[in-house]
Amino acid sequence: MGNKPAFYSISQVAEMTGLTTQLIRKWEQRYRLIQPERMPNGYRVYTQHDVDLLQKVSKLVQNGFSVKNAVLSVQNQHSHLRALESHPEYQQTSETLVSDRGMDVSKIQQLLALGERADSSGLIETMQRMQQELGIRPFLYEIVVPFLQKVGTFWEEGVWSEYQEHIASGVTRDVLIQMRRTLRTPESGPLLLAACVPYERHEIPLHMLMIEAALEGWRSVFLGPSPAEGAIETSIVELQPVRVALSMSTLEPVHIHPTLIDELSQFAAKHANTTFFFGGRGAQAYFSTHSAHPFYLVQNLRDVLRTPNFF
Repeated sequence: MGNKPAFYSISQVAEMTGLTTQLIRKWEQRYRLIQPERMPNGYRVYTQHDVDLLQKVSKLVQNGFSVKNAVLSVQNQHSHLRALESHPEYQQTSETLVSDRGMDVSKIQQLLALGERADSSGLIETMQRMQQELGIRPFLYEIVVPFLQKVGTFWEEGVWSEYQEHIASGVTRDVLIQMRRTLRTPESGPLLLAACVPYERHEIPLHMLMIEAALEGWRSVFLGPSPAEGAIETSIVELQPVRVALSMSTLEPVHIHPTLIDELSQFAAKHANTTFFFGGRGAQAYFSTHSAHPFYLVQNLRDVLRTPNFF
């Protein structure tokens, strides 16, 4: 201990904790986790206690805690933290992340570090390498899904800027689109039409669904984010798909166009040869107070392919 400095610079703390200097400042400013002293020249200096706090919060975040809850846990002293770590909910969260879901925390952290720097080239290269190493489905559900969940959490809690979130999500979308283009499906395969509803722009779940569809021998057509009103109906009439997967992750579409779902329902009821599915958090919220008929409401868009052809 005698050879260790009493204070550390932020770059030294970043090296010791594995956190970026930007993230350290975010946790300091937003959550008041640490309160470094300032030297006469204005530079921050950190104590070993600061380093310990950062490392403990980082560990909890890696095991599934939000930054806010991790900070609160650490600030409630060591005794409370030990009790928390022994709690079944904590153990279940940790096991789920690392074992049950097979998620590789180190790979997620690698992507998050690239996303934090808004390194789009690095993200593309790393994601493509991971996909080749792991295979398509493990990459989708052990890497992409937990990575995007972390990105969303970081943005919601103000750890990441909108620009960082946009780069991470945009690169992920582009990688998924490229993956789908490399998959060949038989020309005679059944046709799936995938679409965000008008005014809905969260398209990544649908790209994952179309990759799954290709692996199962389905052809698919995607209308893009926020298609024009009437585009879904026109495409169905023209293409005659076997199944239609509609996604609505927020309630904004029905706030903008209150009769949107009613109009789609009336259209779907007239096309008995096509099976219609609805997914997304917005859809779940909307249909909790409205009849889902004639749509089949799914918790997971992958269920669009798992559901039999008869009901």
